[in-house]
Amino acid sequence: MVRWFWLLWVGVFLLASWAKAQEFEGREVAEVRVEGNQNVPTESILLVMDTKPGRPFSRERIRQDLQAIYDMGFFSKAPVALPLPTPEGRVIVVVRVFENPVVKDIVFEGNTAIPSEKLKAIMRTEVGKILNTRTLQRDLDRLEEFYQDSGFFAQIGVPDLRPDGTIVIPILEAKVVSVKLDLGKKPKTKEKTVWREINLRPGQLFTRRTIEEDRRRLFLLDIFEEVNVDIKPAEDPQTGNPGVEVIYRLKEKRTGLANAGLGYSSRNEIVGFVAVQDTNFRGTAQQLRLMVEFFDRKGFDFYYYRPWVDNKRTGIAINLFDRSFFREPTTAVALTGGGTLDENVLFSEERRGLRLSARRPKGDYFWQEVKMRLERVRFAQHQLINGQIVQGPTSDQGWISGIAYSRLWDTRDFPFDPSSGTYFEGELELASKLLGGSRTFAKLTLDWRRYVPKGKTTVLATRLLLGTTVGATPVFENFFVGGAETLRGYTIDRFVGRNMVVFNAELRRRFRKELQGVLFLDIGDAFGGPNSLDLRAPVPARRSTPRLKVGYGFGVRFITPFGPLRFDFGFGEEGSRTHFSVGAAF
Repeated sequence: MVRWFWLLWVGVFLLASWAKAQEFEGREVAEVRVEGNQNVPTESILLVMDTKPGRPFSRERIRQDLQAIYDMGFFSKAPVALPLPTPEGRVIVVVRVFENPVVKDIVFEGNTAIPSEKLKAIMRTEVGKILNTRTLQRDLDRLEEFYQDSGFFAQIGVPDLRPDGTIVIPILEAKVVSVKLDLGKKPKTKEKTVWREINLRPGQLFTRRTIEEDRRRLFLLDIFEEVNVDIKPAEDPQTGNPGVEVIYRLKEKRTGLANAGLGYSSRNEIVGFVAVQDTNFRGTAQQLRLMVEFFDRKGFDFYYYRPWVDNKRTGIAINLFDRSFFREPTTAVALTGGGTLDENVLFSEERRGLRLSARRPKGDYFWQEVKMRLERVRFAQHQLINGQIVQGPTSDQGWISGIAYSRLWDTRDFPFDPSSGTYFEGELELASKLLGGSRTFAKLTLDWRRYVPKGKTTVLATRLLLGTTVGATPVFENFFVGGAETLRGYTIDRFVGRNMVVFNAELRRRFRKELQGVLFLDIGDAFGGPNSLDLRAPVPARRSTPRLKVGYGFGVRFITPFGPLRFDFGFGEEGSRTHFSVGAAF
């Protein structure tokens, strides 16, 4: 009560004095005094004032000085000034200031997404120092910006400054009011296929990270061309608090494909095929593929994948096949029947069997997978004479029965065309006679990839492939290095061995949505084992250590609904090669 009475008295006195201040207009200022400050240095206050000893007194200048003092932010109310005459006819200016209290503590109310300690760390307002309201206002802006940068929406309320110096900052974090789907007109995809991939639900705290993880999972289904998210402000009907409405707008891609072909190969073969596939079978993201070859090259390949066989997001796959293809290694394959290879020798590899796999995620970036396979493999030697394939002796054959376990870590933003993130997969396979196979051996493969954005349209992509086998490894389970998938600038399957090391680097530049340009560097080799004899070496000998080969060049990528078409022109130590392939290498 006494304090308020004193302030009222001072106010009346100053008002009367200020009314008479016009009689001091133009007089010389003898002294400027500051009263009421305990924590703010007098020198700091005088520094912002234009009124100085020796200058003429000006009511307008005093008004501007008082505003400048208040704008320092250290004061709870505007200061006042009292001009006093001196016997010599000059003026003494007395400035009375009202300091803010010293900050005792900073308390946040309503924050659940971000801990209070993290919020305090970004503030410039410090405990134990006098409160600066300008700094506090900038802190409030920082807090709101920090929430947005962290992927949240929040309203920072008006701080409550308590008498003991405690600052209480209320925070209202936005929650999700509703989540909706927009699949377009006549969608093929069933809504339940989408909802099971979306974790965001009404009532949850809004976070962009959850939305981005939802988008990533939807892209992983490989059934949507676009996954866009609209975020709109909305009011919570229960509390009346501001919230957000989230709408997932999805554009389906063409997932069904049926085609047939008939051709004549450079080996005088008539090749025909019929293929059908659907990566969104029955609108449930199941994958179904069937390909049949006929005429001179016969075979089939059936693949079926079903996600979400249980509530733990387990996916299972089955692959039945009878397929054959040619390999053309110019490193020698040791024949069981003896003989010497030259560059006119090629090999056919026929595989018939069954592969099963079960895959389950642990979180959003980590997967575990178990695989089983049972295959009958026949690896046969042929001679290419005047364009005709002449049958030779069988090089190797037998049953492969194995179990493999793999662990995968994948943080790529868009797995089918990544611009950032890391991919790592390690797989260990054990094939054994105890499982019904003809050989016992183990095979370890490591695949590491990294994607670094270099601006808005450029990405640096790198990959490191490592592999090794131990035991009675048949030739067809060796590692083959060379060609579009591993070492460009060299013939396909150029190097063979029980060990593999391959490094790839690509600088990818996007010119349009459907067109990319690429500069690449490949380094690699396959070595070790009885099949690593290099026919092109000055002195052919089996290699137990790597001799890394280098390939480099440029290429283009045409992005289609069925995957990228890759054209690469590579240069190596043995000349140049043009490579064409379908699908991403890494």
